[in-house]
Amino acid sequence: MREYAQFIASREVQPSAWSIVSNLLHNWRAHKEIAKLSKFDDHMLRDIGLARGDLRCAGSLPLSVNPVHALKGFTSRG
Repeated sequence: MREYAQFIASREVQPSAWSIVSNLLHNWRAHKEIAKLSKFDDHMLRDIGLARGDLRCAGSLPLSVNPVHALKGFTSRG
């Protein structure tokens, strides 16, 4: 029983290859959405509570990070 519990615990700690690829794909799509937002003019960005610098910062994050989470942090700091 002890070995089984250790096996289950080790599987829960280490993400599967599919979940890693899925997260990267999800983050890549979020980066594309950030790129679309960067085409908005400054007035439109201010209306939604963002600055161009926020978009640049979020867009420069690696694919291992979801930039939408970073943008939520930027908008809540105000």
